[in-house]
Amino acid sequence: MNNNYKFNTTKLWGSVIAATLLSVSLATSADSSWPTEAAGAAAAGFDTQGIASLDAAMQSIVDKQDVAGMVWLLAKDGEVATFKSRGLNSVDQQTPMTLDSLFRIYSMTKPVTGVALMKLYEQGLWKFDDPISKHAPELGNLRVMTSYDEDGNTTLEALNREPTMRELLNHSAGFGYGLGGSDPVNNAFRDTAVLFSEDLDDLVAKVKDIPLLFQPGEQWSYSISVDLQGYIVEQITGMKFGDYLEQEIFTPLGMSDTRFYVQPEDRERFAEVHNWDSERNRLVQRPHRTD
Repeated sequence: MNNNYKFNTTKLWGSVIAATLLSVSLATSADSSWPTEAAGAAAAGFDTQGIASLDAAMQSIVDKQDVAGMVWLLAKDGEVATFKSRGLNSVDQQTPMTLDSLFRIYSMTKPVTGVALMKLYEQGLWKFDDPISKHAPELGNLRVMTSYDEDGNTTLEALNREPTMRELLNHSAGFGYGLGGSDPVNNAFRDTAVLFSEDLDDLVAKVKDIPLLFQPGEQWSYSISVDLQGYIVEQITGMKFGDYLEQEIFTPLGMSDTRFYVQPEDRERFAEVHNWDSERNRLVQRPHRTD
């Protein structure tokens, strides 16, 4: 795939189908079962003036450049009261936000991964007290960091026991992440670009050599464990994680616009991430990392 269309393999983008108000962080996309227009406030059981106020508030968020663009939808009992888009997908390209714009859904990937893994649990293919190495043998020789000095030199010790699947699911296995922390473990996640791994095999090949932050089960720390859950789905099923999600979750739910990669023909629909530039006093498009 052309790197212009390649994004972090741990981050899905696509459509989130829900009868709720959708914020800019989620994605909506029109398909055969998705409404293309609102039935109106009265038909959906809402006050017309209230819906007008909601629409005005959303428009104001775009006008003030709190966001570059957004899509919102409010529905009740299957009737859509309001469904609108405003602003831009990209301030650089000046492409408009549309009702079928595509968004990165970031940590909303976590419940999707949980559903995937629990489907396999219901089939009896793993147990909560299984050591994770039963399903990911590469993680069978982990060590734990007990201390480090100001130069980053670490003292390591053997695990009291292996992390379990239960601990992998509840972030108490001891893994780092690299999103924060100045300790050698989280520094190693950043130095080896774990979050920008080519695929889950590459990710696990890096993580297996990074020590744990603590003995399994002794503490809680938000971690790389959801990505490792995706790897375990691959090991149990023999399928690539994205293929399993498409076959077992997205296709049955009609989520045809949810996947890991943007297709070139969909690129114009893809909403970029923007940051506020205080020097230029405007929103600017955040470049994506493709290495």
